Formats: sequence, structure tokens, C-alpha cells
Amino acid sequence: MEDSIEQMKLEFVASASEAVERLSRRLATTQDGEPYPRQLVDSVFRTAHSLRGTAGMFGFDEVSFLSGALENLLEALRAGELAGTSEAAALIVDVLDHIPLLLRNENDDEAKAASRRLAEAIRELLAGRPAPQAEKVSSVGEASAGPRETANVPDSEAGPATARADGDAVRRGAAQAAPPLSVKVDIAILDAIMNTVSELFSSQLALSGIARALPRNSATRRLGDDLLKTSYLVHKRMLDLEVSVIEARLVPMTMLFDRFSGEVRRLARRAGKAIDLVFLGEDTRIDRALLDSLYDPLLHIIRNAVDHGIEPSDERAASGKPVQGKIVLRAAQESSHVRIDVEDDGRGVDVGRVREVAEARGIAVDGLESAVDMIFEPGFSTKDRPNDISGRGVGLDAVKTQIEGLGGIVNLATAPGRGTSVSIWVPLTLAISRGIVVEEGAVPVAIPLGCIVEVLRADEALRSEASSVGFVDYRGDTLPVVALADMLGIAKPSAPRFVVVLGLGAKRRAILVERVLGETEIVSRPLPDVLAAPGFISGATELHNGRPAIVIQPAEVLRGQGEGTWQPIGPFWPTSPWNPAAYTSGSLRLVVVRRDESRYGLPFGCLKEILPESQVVDVPVLGRTWEGLFFVRGLCHGSIRLPGNCPAKPSSRVKIITLSCPERCGIRVDDAIGDCEIPLEAISPANQAEVPDTGSVPIAGTFKWMGRAVHLLAMPSPDARRALGPGCRNRSYAGLMPSP
Repeated sequence: MEDSIEQMKLEFVASASEAVERLSRRLATTQDGEPYPRQLVDSVFRTAHSLRGTAGMFGFDEVSFLSGALENLLEALRAGELAGTSEAAALIVDVLDHIPLLLRNENDDEAKAASRRLAEAIRELLAGRPAPQAEKVSSVGEASAGPRETANVPDSEAGPATARADGDAVRRGAAQAAPPLSVKVDIAILDAIMNTVSELFSSQLALSGIARALPRNSATRRLGDDLLKTSYLVHKRMLDLEVSVIEARLVPMTMLFDRFSGEVRRLARRAGKAIDLVFLGEDTRIDRALLDSLYDPLLHIIRNAVDHGIEPSDERAASGKPVQGKIVLRAAQESSHVRIDVEDDGRGVDVGRVREVAEARGIAVDGLESAVDMIFEPGFSTKDRPNDISGRGVGLDAVKTQIEGLGGIVNLATAPGRGTSVSIWVPLTLAISRGIVVEEGAVPVAIPLGCIVEVLRADEALRSEASSVGFVDYRGDTLPVVALADMLGIAKPSAPRFVVVLGLGAKRRAILVERVLGETEIVSRPLPDVLAAPGFISGATELHNGRPAIVIQPAEVLRGQGEGTWQPIGPFWPTSPWNPAAYTSGSLRLVVVRRDESRYGLPFGCLKEILPESQVVDVPVLGRTWEGLFFVRGLCHGSIRLPGNCPAKPSSRVKIITLSCPERCGIRVDDAIGDCEIPLEAISPANQAEVPDTGSVPIAGTFKWMGRAVHLLAMPSPDARRALGPGCRNRSYAGLMPSP
């Protein structure tokens, strides 16, 4: 029942925000000096009336209160009790712009305070009530103070509007056709469908691997050929299904861009500046899951453009610029990414001011490029005092962090006196993608195809140049190069044979690799939450032969991640003594396993299942605690290193014990010998001072079983399990004791 109510609440927020934003756009299309049509005023009144009741039902008290105030204002206008002044027109637009913000931030104190201010302004306006005699009730009246933005957006009630010729407003880059019939689908449903598609891809890849193996035996050759043909047909249908699901997830950027219209109006009015907001490429589509994540970073950039970039009207006139400033919000698809530009025609980056602030912090800034880099430093701001537009002591590092979290990159270009352009590249979708598989040593690596510019054979001269200076000549440009072996923390091959050139936007970077194995579908699966990994590893995918391949995050590599050998990260749990007194039971039930010549006891409470041999790929860069990765039923697991053992040979046939805690983790063993129940007094606690810090599972104690010494592994306690959850990567465990 609670889930149903919450779902209804989410649907109300989405539909109410859409309806109010649509009305705001229609009001904005009215020419300056013209009254609002009676039909439009009635539509706004009905929406306000409906919101007042429905919002209160879902607990949005502030929205209900503000909608009621707007309803009172519109009722007075419709009855002719209030003159349709510019003040009334501005208040209507401001309220409609604020309601979606209030719906998304109901508990935000600043949003609540703004709501109360708007309601008070309406109350004061109604208190005067200069009733007009000649004014018709079909109009709201005069033009609002300052330019009113217009939006050339198709509307189901009013039809497409025509953009203003003078551009004194929010303008569209191209006319849009009427939208096709559609239905709303919860993004969670699409995520579930995509997960199913991903699992089907994994199964299909395994099927094709079996199909390719059968023809090698004369007895199964014909069966293998038939199975391979069927596998190809299934693969083709899977690709069709993949395209359909991805298409269903894509939405036009106008759903995001339209949210900035009212924001720019408010910011421009607050800053006392005349600003023209122009939209281009708003029909470009992007994964719905990314849309909300882009709002905050883009809003931060737009705020900076209004506050820092666009000059006051008198300053612009003195420099020969149009009095009205311009901000262009543009979107375009580039290969498998979407590029979003925020451009302004303002004063550009003040290098002198940036240098002054940087030097005050003891940092030298030399030239424009250095100044641009400084802007992205944490906490950097050229404002002496924070204000309510952009100067909140937070620089563009917040934007950089958020975009990088989406697998994208940010670039800033500026020309003093001419303006600034901030460009963002983010993946078109976070779903399935194609890529190439390369191999370094015994570690397969998948690289998304959309970021690969070219793959070249590396001759001896190129290898020598890359090794000596860290750069290579590529079609007249000098590119930084990094060896994949260095990124993975393994020994370099004597002669890397290929160069993979990555590119995104204007950034280029080359990777030296040992082998290129071919193309594949990348169904990227997240690593276990507790597994610490470098930022350039975004996940893992399962190949057709069942082997895991780590997935490279190209944006991280292009930012310079992976330079030099990655230092393995330390243990993900601390060593702590085992306290038998914490247990009410007088004994422990254990599974005894063998690895090499050593025996270990694993508490039953931590064991999930014992699986037959499995493909495990050793990935040294994951850290001392981890041996590598393996897949179980389409989910990526981490293999935890046992104490006192060298890494297992890649060719060894091992069993896997998967654990209930940590989740999606396991231990490689040669065999499971048996189970036993050991009295607590028979266990000798380990002297932690004598246990070497190998980064492996700590040993809690030792006991005798069948004449051999068995090491008791200190797995997470029940309390530690409850502390684990989403986002617990790199978190240390507490209460390391065997489970009873």
C-alpha cells in the first residue's frame, strides 16, 4: 500500500510539473504589451485550483498554499476586481516558475521562504485592488517589467507558438513536429527490462561459445554448425530488442532545457540584467536516467554565466555590444555521447582576477590555459562574498565531479571580452554498448567503441618514442600515451603491438596494448560494493567464453587517469582480535577448505554456495585484498585473497565458495574437505602482532581437525553485515569475528 501511494505521489509530481511548465511557456509566448487571452487565464486558474487540493492530499502543503494564493489572484482578475498590471503578470509567471521547483524541493528552506514571499506579494497586491472600469476580464493586462521570454514549443492546448523575431526571449533553434502518441513508463520498469536484456546477452554469448566449440569434434560438427546458426539468429534478434529498449529510454533534451527558462528569468531579474536564452538541438535525445543528473551541473554553469559572464547593460553598450546578453544552450549527439554546450557572449574569464585569487592561495597561474584549469579547483571562487546567484564558495569543481560521475568530461573555452563556452560530454545511454576486447598479459579489457578513434599497429619506432618520452605522433598531433600494463599494475610486454587512440570532444589519448581480440557487446556490470578499484575501471563484462573482462572508462583515461603504475589499495577490512566471549553458543560450525597445502575454516554463516570450477581473471590493480573477478549468473563477483598464498595460476582448476557477506564476493579453493563443529575452547586465538599484513582475510585463530592445523578465517560479523549496503565501497568493516 505504501509503495502504491509513493508511486502515485511520484506520478503527481511529474504530471503537475509538466502541466505548470507548459502553462508558463504559453504565458511567455505572449507578445510584450498584449494581454493574456481569457482562455489561457482560465486554464491557469483551473490548474491552480486543482493543484491546491491535490497537492495538499499528497502532503505538499507549501505547493497547496501557494496555488491557493495564485487562485485568489486569478479569480480577482477574471471577476474584474483587479487591474491586469505588469506586477500581476510578473507574479503569475513567477509563481508558475516556482511551483515545479517547490515540488522537487518541498523540504528546502530556501524554496519555502521564496514561496511565502510570493504569497505575501499576492496578498499585498490584492489588498489594494484598484478595480478597473474599462478593463476586460479576458485579459491580464500590460506587459511585464523588462523583456518577457518566449518559447516556441508545441502545446496540446494552444498549438505551436511563433518565435519572436527580435529574439527578446527564450528562443528555439528549430520548429518541432507534434509529438506522437505515447505512454508514460516508470524508469524502474525500463531498468528491469534492460537488466533482463543484459542477462539474455550473457546467456547468448555463452551459447555462442559452446556452439563454436562443438565443430572441433567430428562427432558434434553438424550439431555445432546448426547451433551456431541458431545462435547468430538469436543474436540478431537480441540486437533488435536492445535497440528497442534503448529507444524507449531516450527522451528529448527539451524536457531538461525547458526547466531553465523560468530560472533564467528569475536570475536575470535578480541581477538586473537583460538576457536572451536560446535553445538549440533540444530534440537531441538522451537516456532518461541521465536527465535529472544533468540538471544541477547545468544550472550551476548557467548561474555562473548570469553572474560572472554577462555584463550589465550599460557596460555592454559602452563596449559596443548589444544591450541584451545572450546565453545559448545547445545539445547534439556525437557518436555514442551527447554534447551539451552552455555559451555566453559576456566578458569571458578574467585571467587577472583568477591569478590574483590563486596567488593569494599560494598558487601560480601563468596564462589563459592555467587560469581555466584553476577554475575547476575545489572551492575556487572569484567572488569576494557569496551571493544568492552563483557565488556560494563552490567553483566549477562541483560540475566536474558530477559530470565525471556520469562517465563524462567537461571542457571550458573562453575569449576575454567575447564570452565563455562550457562543453559537456556524457554517454548517450548507460545501457548496453559495443566495444573492442584487448588483452594485456592474461587480463582481458573491454573498451567502449564510441570513444575509440582508431586502432593502429605499433612499430618499433613508435614503441620507442612512447617509452622514452610518453608521447606519440598521431596524424600531425602529439598525443600523450599510457601503457595498459602500467594501468593494470602488471609487467610490461617486451613489445606492445597495438595503439588504441581514444577521443572525446577535443581530448585525445593513446593506450599501448599487447593484443586486440575483436569486437563484443559490453554488458557492463558493477563491481562488488566493497571492492576498491581505480577510477578508470567502470565495471566488468562477461565474454562469450565465460571469462570476465574489466571495462575501461574512457573519460577517466582521457583525464589522465592510469598514468604510471597504480599502487594497489590496502585491505578492505582491518585486522582485529577475535573475542570468543561475544558468542552465546559454545561452538562454531565450520566448512573446512584446502588451498595449496593450507587448510582454512569458514563459518557456515558466511557461506552462500560452493560452485564448481569457474573462470577467474586475476586483476592485480584491484588491490592486495583481491585476486580477481569472476561471474556467477550474470553478476560480477570479487575473489578475496586467502592469507599466506601466492596468486593462483590462471590455468588452475579451482572451486569457488561464494559468500553471503561481503555480497558478491567469493574465495578460490582447491577443494572443500568437509564440515565440522568446533568448541570455542578448542580454538587458539591468533596473535595479531604475528599475523603479517598481507591485505588478505585475517586469521582469527587456529584449531586441530583430523590431525591437521586449520586456520579460522575472521569473516564479517552479523553487525558488520547490517552496516553494509549500497555505496559502501572502500568502507572498512567493524566487528570482525566469525559468524556463529
